[in-house]
Amino acid sequence: MYKKDNITFEEIPFNLPALISSIKSSFEKAAKEKGIRLIIRRDIDVPDIVIGDPLRLTQVLNKLISNAMKFTDEGSVTMDVSLNNSTPTQVYIDFSVEDTGIGIDDALKVFTGSLAITKQLLLLQDSDINFQSIPGTGSVFSFCLAFTKIKETTTVQSVTADIQNFAGKKVLLAEDDDINRMVVSKFLQNWLLKIDYAITGKEAVDKVKENDYDLILMDLQMPGLNGYEASQQIRAAEKTTPIIALTAHAIPEIKSKTIHAGMNDCIGKPFNPDILFKILSQYLADTK
Repeated sequence: MYKKDNITFEEIPFNLPALISSIKSSFEKAAKEKGIRLIIRRDIDVPDIVIGDPLRLTQVLNKLISNAMKFTDEGSVTMDVSLNNSTPTQVYIDFSVEDTGIGIDDALKVFTGSLAITKQLLLLQDSDINFQSIPGTGSVFSFCLAFTKIKETTTVQSVTADIQNFAGKKVLLAEDDDINRMVVSKFLQNWLLKIDYAITGKEAVDKVKENDYDLILMDLQMPGLNGYEASQQIRAAEKTTPIIALTAHAIPEIKSKTIHAGMNDCIGKPFNPDILFKILSQYLADTK
């Protein structure tokens, strides 16, 4: 983890194909409604697991795809992910988003609006965004990011042999942030879990009272009733479902507070999929 200009960037292992797939899934409905094709292409040489900040990458790609779809009424929006270069410790990956929209004739105005934050996020990661456009034909936005390679001694949980243990089990994901909810959901879906959602603490409490869940993932900082208060109300209702806190804070600082509120464990955000899988395995192993 490191911080630049008061923005924190994570350095954690994550599954790049899963992240890309989750982004595509989030835009498929909108693309279908507009009658345009959403195309994702990934170079087979791009590694599956890299170390970096999945949340910031998701923010950048979401913004570029959203922007491309906004100005495209026919044709397609295409995201390409390809290998640029590789060293013994790092891998450099090219990302591009191309559309067949109206194009932009004034390049100076491109990064003075909503894309200014996107550009800043990339600059803070020692990257930058390139832009090409032909009015009436379309636009291409591209950038290159460096990621740290996974060392051979680094364990990345292989779920292929174990996900059958999760099949059919139901998880309540209480999370108000759209991007966090999307990223977590994709992994849960890949692990064959059934997912229900709550975006406020009150909604989480109400759903737990009305339904039976095998596990609850509880964001601590939700509007209104926060995760601590929601967990206390769930325990007061004599519900013993395991509750795992989702927190952007340092875990040692909040561990005792989450336990006191009735939660069983906690995991940091942006989360490490390997750690999430292990925690789910621990608490779902004996559930029916």
